[in-house]
Amino acid sequence: MYKVLDLFCGAGGLSLGFKMANFDVVGGIDFNESAIKTHKHNFPGHNNFVGDITKFSNEQIHEAFGKSVDIIVGGPPCQGFSLANKQESEDKKKDKNKLFFQFIRFVKELKPKAFVIENVQGIITKDDGYAKKQIYKILENEGYVINSDVLIASDYGVPQSRKRAFFVGIIKEYQEIFDFSKLQKVDTKVTVKEALSDLYSLETDFLSGKETSTYPINKIKLTSYQKYLRENCGKELLNHNIYYPCKTVQDRMKYVKQGQNWKAVPNNLWSNPNRTNRHSSAYRRLDEDQVSVTIDTGHMNYFHPKFDRVPTVRESARLQSFPDDFKFLGNKGDQFRQVGNAVPPLLAKVVAKELMNILSKHDKEDHTITMNTVDLFCGAGGFSKGFEMTGFNSIFALDKWPQAIKTFNKNRGKEIAISADITRFTDEQIIELKNKGIDGVIGGPPCQGYSMVGFRKSGDERNNLYLEYARFVKVLSPKFFIIENVKGLLTMDKGFFVKDIYKRFGEFGYSINHAVLKASNYGVPQNRERIFFVGLKKTIFGDKKFNFPQPNIKDFVSSYDALCDLPSLDNNENPNNYAKPPQNEFQKLMRGENKLIHNNEITNHTQKTKDIISKVPDGLSIKDISPELYKVRNYNAAFKRMNSQKPSTTIDCGHRNYFHYKENRIPTVRENARIQSFPDDYIFTGTKTAQYTQVGNAVPPLLAKAIAKEILKELVSIKKDESEQK
Repeated sequence: MYKVLDLFCGAGGLSLGFKMANFDVVGGIDFNESAIKTHKHNFPGHNNFVGDITKFSNEQIHEAFGKSVDIIVGGPPCQGFSLANKQESEDKKKDKNKLFFQFIRFVKELKPKAFVIENVQGIITKDDGYAKKQIYKILENEGYVINSDVLIASDYGVPQSRKRAFFVGIIKEYQEIFDFSKLQKVDTKVTVKEALSDLYSLETDFLSGKETSTYPINKIKLTSYQKYLRENCGKELLNHNIYYPCKTVQDRMKYVKQGQNWKAVPNNLWSNPNRTNRHSSAYRRLDEDQVSVTIDTGHMNYFHPKFDRVPTVRESARLQSFPDDFKFLGNKGDQFRQVGNAVPPLLAKVVAKELMNILSKHDKEDHTITMNTVDLFCGAGGFSKGFEMTGFNSIFALDKWPQAIKTFNKNRGKEIAISADITRFTDEQIIELKNKGIDGVIGGPPCQGYSMVGFRKSGDERNNLYLEYARFVKVLSPKFFIIENVKGLLTMDKGFFVKDIYKRFGEFGYSINHAVLKASNYGVPQNRERIFFVGLKKTIFGDKKFNFPQPNIKDFVSSYDALCDLPSLDNNENPNNYAKPPQNEFQKLMRGENKLIHNNEITNHTQKTKDIISKVPDGLSIKDISPELYKVRNYNAAFKRMNSQKPSTTIDCGHRNYFHYKENRIPTVRENARIQSFPDDYIFTGTKTAQYTQVGNAVPPLLAKAIAKEILKELVSIKKDESEQK
């Protein structure tokens, strides 16, 4: 996927539009703290910076983003160019315009394949087109072919008459100019009513003192636009806090019909009845049957079409084309400003899609593939995280354990996963899921029934949960599926389950291959071994079988390599602060831009336990010391210390069978998560025991990523073959 950096990102309207077009948003920069919090919440796991962009040094630019940025997008503060802002001094306007040149600096430093600048119409005409001329002059000298145009949001499915200038630059090597005439316009514009009418009935609830934070239960048929808004939502309605203004304002608004403004208010209701120079947008009531006027940041210049109040943050966001699962953070004023300052996502999307068409023609890698996965028995989300690192989209996930689901959703900023009994998930529900476009099903049915660590019971009902997994695959008919499990599956009941998987999924039309993979061969600091079954749909791939990723048996990550930058808890160092800068590439990958360490609470052992642990040398176990200590535990892996110079032994759910390579204690949840290759910004929820279990049950993300990269190669290969045949 092409990687996008959003400068002056605000809440993330441009970012969201590019994400909708299958770009990967890798970071955002803005001076507004609330806006960055919103951006980070809706685009988790990426580099988000709040602060003065002028103080972001060139060295910091390369350290934070390096070669990971393909496209830079943004809307430099536009007030200096705005024709509507008449009150500020010229000096202040010019000072604001200087920030525009910071965008140019980032382009010059990172040299992306393309850039997109969005701004007000005035940027093209102000000062005899000074800004436009500067953009063309400077960036053409940097090697870009540039084109610009003014777009009207309502032409592209946004229920708003917003007009904005766009500049798109593409590197000269591609010999392409962005053609705005190719942007696909809608046949029929979306009206205010089509955007908001499904929420009208909540007004009665509000006026009677009821909550308005859930969608109304009504029988009205949703418009296609409302279906788009609500596609990925649960029952909760975000940012819909209804507020009525003072009685004076309400009295004035009673006289204003749809489409009218302040001029409809009787003179006797104004404190200054002789004033006639109010802005035309003041006290304007939206017209249900038309597109909205431009949504601004003041949120007092336009009123609801039916009620004597301003639209809520959610209603305003809808008029900007933000889907309902996009959550705005900060106080109410912050949220209105974030909405009003944003680029409408659907407008950004249409620009992004055309840019994707241009860039993908010139690249060997196909970035146009949309890859959606379903994760069954997902746990905390390690399997999905690895696929997301490769550009796959997690569309749906399921697990019976509510606490694991909380962790899964917390780290994605939205409710993708649900806690449910898979046996009660009907085929009709699966078909609804299929309509979202599922490319792959991944998952690991519970392994306790055939684990070498537990008691192997062929009659354990958990062994048959993979049949529920099979039911999902049969109904969804994805391009590929992956089953992960313990090695014990190979030998249980003389290989019964292996044979059944090949037979059952083969009848569904899949070519299947399996292999036992050791996590340490794929960048994970752990000698975890798991079996993976991968099926490729024959109607798409023919009889081709999946080629598993090649192991790297030379460059492993040791326990010390994984953990040495974390604080020494035995020495009472602050568990939330890093002890030192990243010492190697693995630590850089795990830390990203994370500043605080989460889930790093120490477990307090008795002094007797500490004394026993202290006698176990680096990399050895209790068996290697005196027999009286060995007999404290009968299990053969008990009291084993990590080897600082080698990858860790397998992290399990019990978390008391292995100890830190140096300190006399078990690893913290965060240290275990590092050994499992979870990034440091991946937060685990619940009790400490629940957190340990979530980590221990997970598929290591970097191992999942290695498999996902090979799957991606197969998908790209098929798409290229299809293109050549055409």
